[in-house]
Amino acid sequence: MDKKALSAQLGFMHVVKEEVKTITKFLQFLGWIEKREIRVVLKITNLDKCTQDKVVGVLDAINILLSDKDAPFISILAADTSILVECIQKNKNMNGYLYLDRIVSLPFSLPQMTPKDEEVNNKEIIFIRDQLKNHRYIPGNSAQLKRVLSTVLTICSMTKVTSETEAEHKEKIKEAIDWVVLANCWPCRLSWILQCEEDNRQQRKLEESQAANPNVRQGNGRRHQQGTQAEKTLLQIYNDHESEFAEYAAKDNIQSLLELDGDPDLFTSFLVNKERSFTAEKVSFFANLLLNLDYSLKRPFELLRGRRNIRKSEKRQQELAEIVTRL
Repeated sequence: MDKKALSAQLGFMHVVKEEVKTITKFLQFLGWIEKREIRVVLKITNLDKCTQDKVVGVLDAINILLSDKDAPFISILAADTSILVECIQKNKNMNGYLYLDRIVSLPFSLPQMTPKDEEVNNKEIIFIRDQLKNHRYIPGNSAQLKRVLSTVLTICSMTKVTSETEAEHKEKIKEAIDWVVLANCWPCRLSWILQCEEDNRQQRKLEESQAANPNVRQGNGRRHQQGTQAEKTLLQIYNDHESEFAEYAAKDNIQSLLELDGDPDLFTSFLVNKERSFTAEKVSFFANLLLNLDYSLKRPFELLRGRRNIRKSEKRQQELAEIVTRL
């Protein structure tokens, strides 16, 4: 029996399952080559607006994707459960709730907003939009503006504290806008600063552990130095490592990262005008909240700085060996 005849007998779902197996094997092979685990995220929205047969077909396809425990797929389904249940019960003649319960691993429902919540949310959106209108560093692009707005709203909802006053909340929104704009307009340079600050923080922890060791002598003033480092602005951190960044930009292949950034002069101007918002202390708070920043951009800088440190260490050891030889 040829493949076409077999597919006709077993149905469309069999063809889908075979294709899924092929994709799974390919992704596993690709993950083995790149030495990392690869996952494919499928975001399924507006399914409740489709016809009943298509709704059931998509749900069956999701069920097939999840049937293999080794399949590298993560499905995110956003829909009105009551509509899905009705479609399942009419087309499959089975309990729709039990069917969804079998294929959905982590279900959650969004509570309906109260009139007070809607009022607060609308005020927040209006305030953020007013702030963005007067923000001279945002490109005149509606898509960029929408992205910044959505990211700021998400960050504010994640960090909102019920005990904070309205003035405190507005101040936090202004700071969030500045950080999101920075990540949106200059992702390469911000990633460089975050990597430098991370390296500095790790070095300080190493020095603290050495200071705690009675067999290792350290100089005074470590606590004062730690406080000074926390008060450093992003502009100071960038200036401290600007020559190193320029060296990488000139010699190493980071052109694709540099192309992501806007005007470098505006970047410096932005950091100067927003020094109060951009400090090393606030990096630890906002760094993990910047949903619009691709954190993989830090990896090339991490590797470059790692190789540079190895070369410096080897050179230092060579110089010490030469001194010992002369003695």
